[in-house]
Amino acid sequence: MSSMFFPTFQLVPIKGVLLSSKLVASILSNSLSIISSLLDSVVDLASGFTLWITALQMRKSRPYTYPQGRRRLEPIAVIILSVIMASVSVQIVVQAIQTLYNMAVYDQGPPIMSNLTIGLVASTIAVKIILFCVCVKFGRGGSIDALKNDQLNDCLSNSVALVFSTLSARIEHVPYLKYFDPTGAILIGTYIIYSWWKMGAEQTRNLSGYSASPEFLQKITFVCVNHHPSIERLDTVRAFHLGSNFMVEVDIVLPKDMDLHQAHDIGETLQKKLESMENVERAFVHLDYEFTHDPLSEHKVA
Repeated sequence: MSSMFFPTFQLVPIKGVLLSSKLVASILSNSLSIISSLLDSVVDLASGFTLWITALQMRKSRPYTYPQGRRRLEPIAVIILSVIMASVSVQIVVQAIQTLYNMAVYDQGPPIMSNLTIGLVASTIAVKIILFCVCVKFGRGGSIDALKNDQLNDCLSNSVALVFSTLSARIEHVPYLKYFDPTGAILIGTYIIYSWWKMGAEQTRNLSGYSASPEFLQKITFVCVNHHPSIERLDTVRAFHLGSNFMVEVDIVLPKDMDLHQAHDIGETLQKKLESMENVERAFVHLDYEFTHDPLSEHKVA
């Protein structure tokens, strides 16, 4: 079972239990900060289920329908989730602004924070910290990053909700503190909007074929130059994103009089070596015997 699939599957029932706990806390307190955190958890549970379904679909091999696999389902799912999470957070911010207005104009009271409510929210924070550490242990990947982002968002949003709602409810002799509860909801919503916008923008950029970093290109160049003594020079080195991983294209220059089977073996072994590198999904090695032409003239430029 892959490292991406395992935590995605395992966290869904845990999130359901935490959601129930937060629902009870929201009903008991009527705190907008906690309610906003509850809505975040609802979408969070849906996101976990979505990533789980995505992981299942990626594991199914369909070589004729999807010759290169379906690994790009992962960043697509993350983009969809980022839109949903940001949309829900916008609604939270709007509701919080409305509550601030009602408090100022109609003297709406603060929430009610009992010891039970505080205990429920605090226990949720503790569990989320543990889940974040579990996600960190499972390594990297689009889905894993999304899950880590979820846990971190929940830890921060629950902490802000707990502190701001408790200050708003428990310190009654300071009138302006009642505004802390909707203010906390605004902070939570704004942070979630930014966090998911950043992740969605990164995945969109990668799906668009964004170039690899200069350091990664240097690593590819080093591997190619040192692959075989018959390689006279490199004509072209390209690497760009295909979702979370890279597509690599290299043009190597071999002696003009080299036999076809020798040239083929050099190119094929280099291709396999490149594809064995971390984060390389597919590599193409083109063979040439001269380098005076324009590299862009060999391929269609989109």
